[in-house]
Amino acid sequence: MASQDVLSRATVLGFLVGFGLLLALLLLVGVDEVLSVVATLDPVVLLALLLVVFLWIGLWSGSFYLTARVFGVESSAATSFLVYAHMMFLDNVVPFSSISADPFAALAVRTSTAADYETSLATVITVDFLNFLPAPAFGVVGIVYLFTVGSVGETVSTVAVALVGLLGVLSLAGYLGWRFRYRLGSVGAGIVTPVLRAVRAVVPRMSPPKEAEIDRQVEKLIVHLETMAADRRSVFTVLVLATGGWALLATTLWLSMYAVGYEIPIGLALFLVSLVTVVELVPLPGGVGGYESLFVGLLVALGGAPPALATAGVFVHRGATYWLPVVLGGGVTPFLLERRLSRSDG
Repeated sequence: MASQDVLSRATVLGFLVGFGLLLALLLLVGVDEVLSVVATLDPVVLLALLLVVFLWIGLWSGSFYLTARVFGVESSAATSFLVYAHMMFLDNVVPFSSISADPFAALAVRTSTAADYETSLATVITVDFLNFLPAPAFGVVGIVYLFTVGSVGETVSTVAVALVGLLGVLSLAGYLGWRFRYRLGSVGAGIVTPVLRAVRAVVPRMSPPKEAEIDRQVEKLIVHLETMAADRRSVFTVLVLATGGWALLATTLWLSMYAVGYEIPIGLALFLVSLVTVVELVPLPGGVGGYESLFVGLLVALGGAPPALATAGVFVHRGATYWLPVVLGGGVTPFLLERRLSRSDG
């Protein structure tokens, strides 16, 4: 309960800071200028944008469905879509995104299926990791395209290369984490155990965790991940779905800018959407505030978009890819609770 209270306070603080950044961005660019651009949105393009968003969620929920099957978790395609939407909701409303959302997403998987918590957590972590893998490639392809067409100045190129380098570091960290997974798991368990004991020491009615139990859970998680890695056909299929999802996500950015009357190079869209993984490192719920500010700045610097158009386009993009999943994923909570109650009654 105490840890949940801390997370709740951090989430509220994160949203307050994020909304403050959004307000500052609007004041800097000009509220009237942005609203005048929003008033000219093409409804046909917006309808196409919504369709692409649902296809994007559908592809990545397909990744969840296939991964769950490998782990022996029974879930229909429709249930997988709803559960994954709820996972996206959690990613978007807690600080540090999936880093802190995965344990809660695992509870959602456990609630909607018959899987135990360790298997549910392994499913969530595996899906997040496999869906992330194509991101650095999109970033590299996008920036190479921009360099090829000469759309990047010397100063901005330094920033762009640094961002691509950060994506590469994240990829390398993921590889090394997998390469030394048992050693990392042992170190992680040794760090987590005293922290949990310290937290639970001040929380009544909660017994301190046993280090052997934590070691067992970490080892079980690693075994699940190895099971997925051994099924190369499923891994390949999930990566295809993940890549398609990133392509659709880039399309949503392009369509959002097109809806406000400005076309950006597809290479820029590919590069920018890959930065979602970088923005998730910011301690803001779903990167709100920081995401918009970064994207507006890069659209102006790399794409030559007027600030008002860039801001309006990014707000449209975030409305479709951030707020829509928040509403959809939050809206399926009663469904998950009903599944939990029906399973308890059974």
